Amino acid sequence: MGLFKQIKQMKESVAEAPELIRSAKEMQESMQRQAQTASAAATGATGAGASSLDDETINDVSLARYAEICRTGTERGVTDLAGVAAIAAEHGVGASDWDAAVRGWNARFVSDTNAAMRFNALWRGVG
Repeated sequence: MGLFKQIKQMKESVAEAPELIRSAKEMQESMQRQAQTASAAATGATGAGASSLDDETINDVSLARYAEICRTGTERGVTDLAGVAAIAAEHGVGASDWDAAVRGWNARFVSDTNAAMRFNALWRGVG
């Protein structure tokens, strides 16, 4: 009797195999999509989202210019707002425009992850 029970269990396991394989394939495809999304996020926003962000300015400071000025400050070891404002002035950005750009872009990053990721890519020089 134990032998027949084992045969029945084996038959049930074999019958379940196609469903398990389908489920595993779906999980693999889902993980691949997630990895592609994460990879795109790591390199910054691309496509239409990036170009629309690249066209936007806050007080005539584009996201690319903002990233460049911030990166220059980091490279020079500048840690205070006045120092970064001086770098912005070197790039032709007035103090009031720079102040508005800092407040505007930073507020945008809080509410728009695409903008934050695009800034990150531009700041790292990969965008």
